[in-house]
Amino acid sequence: MIEDLDQLVTEANQASGENRWLEAAFLYERAREREGDPLRAAELAMDAAYAWYHANKSYRALALVLEILRGPPAAVNAWVRYEADRLRYYVVLDDPRPDRLESLLEEACRSADALYDGASSDSAALRGGLARVMGDWRTALEHFEVAWSRGDRGRIHRAWHAEVAAESCLLLGRQRDARRWVTRIEEVADRHWIQCAAAEMWLHIEVAENQAQTARSALLRVDELIANEQAPWARLRIEVMGVRALLLDPGNGDPGDPSHLARHRLEQSRSFDTTRYGELLVAYRRLNAEATVELAALRHAAGVPPVDDLYYLRPQTVPAPSTPPPGLADRVRRARAAAVAAVEAGTVADEPLRCTWRTDLAQELLRRTDELAAVFGL
Repeated sequence: MIEDLDQLVTEANQASGENRWLEAAFLYERAREREGDPLRAAELAMDAAYAWYHANKSYRALALVLEILRGPPAAVNAWVRYEADRLRYYVVLDDPRPDRLESLLEEACRSADALYDGASSDSAALRGGLARVMGDWRTALEHFEVAWSRGDRGRIHRAWHAEVAAESCLLLGRQRDARRWVTRIEEVADRHWIQCAAAEMWLHIEVAENQAQTARSALLRVDELIANEQAPWARLRIEVMGVRALLLDPGNGDPGDPSHLARHRLEQSRSFDTTRYGELLVAYRRLNAEATVELAALRHAAGVPPVDDLYYLRPQTVPAPSTPPPGLADRVRRARAAAVAAVEAGTVADEPLRCTWRTDLAQELLRRTDELAAVFGL
């Protein structure tokens, strides 16, 4: 067992950099217990709180933050105050209450700007993060462009500015700009998690461009990098993107086959404990992925080439009207039922944030299903 304070901090920082969040949290807590200086102990406790948060233990993280704030005033400097405000905002964002969300966001932004004597990169990134979860990609991109332009005037790593900017560009149909932002992630990739982020965004780009073979190679790279990932949300996000990548490759066979790699990957995605709102998001992501698989199975039976259904903005290819081949009607029913379930889950998940983007994505799956069905009079 490690007892030396400096070694504990070193090991905790290494674990954090490799996304081994549970291990990092325990190590930071042990280091805090051995630290004699109240301020430094509070800083280590805040590092532990963020590790607990990333390990999906948000309420344990919040309890630790409240303990710090109720402690000696000498242990709460501007840095600790800002990190506490930011984490409180994140926890509420994970289980959103609109009446508190905006006020906590503004508190965190004020603390960030006060810490950096003016306009911080974090205040722009925090506002961009809220636009992101609401599906307002243009606003998110604008905020993260500002955050990036402000350099290192913040605690949120610049890699995340570039990552969300790249994601926003893809969802706006701007692949070339997305590539530029991923290159920027690589420019600051001094930690394992940033290498993971860059690899994941290259996977997104290959999927967005419907490049089946390079998407599969990119997926193998991401899976290798995240082998020790302890953040369940990150694993779920990558599992779902892996499903999309596997559906693009005709060589994987019929997506309607129960043994298809995409179906297997989706079935193997792990369940995990989360907040009540988190459960809604998990349900939506999985139902949306299931609807995507069923639509891919319908396309296969209809003789339509595979295509991604997240980033694909052009009208889908539809065959000439004809008599439906055997089994197609059943696939239409399955695809419609899955899309309707995703729409319902998206509506429930969107409501607390007063947005519609998850619902809209699922509605588009339903519209594409109906468009294909109509060709065969179904």
